[in-house]
Amino acid sequence: MDKIALLALFTKARRRAEAGDLGIADQHEIVTELERQGLSSEEARLILAKLVDAQELDLAEMERLLDVMDKG
Repeated sequence: MDKIALLALFTKARRRAEAGDLGIADQHEIVTELERQGLSSEEARLILAKLVDAQELDLAEMERLLDVMDKG
């Protein structure tokens, strides 16, 4: 794969990661607010965990793409 295609993939992964950061921050606020109100935050915490897992995949993909570009 050429460097331009790799850079395009990296850019997409970076944008997903940036959006993921915002989603994670928003979900943290939801968890905090539920707990402040004395409500169950279990479901919100499960969603947060899924967002964090997805974020980790995006960050790993960015690292993988950087490695490929460095070797190319």
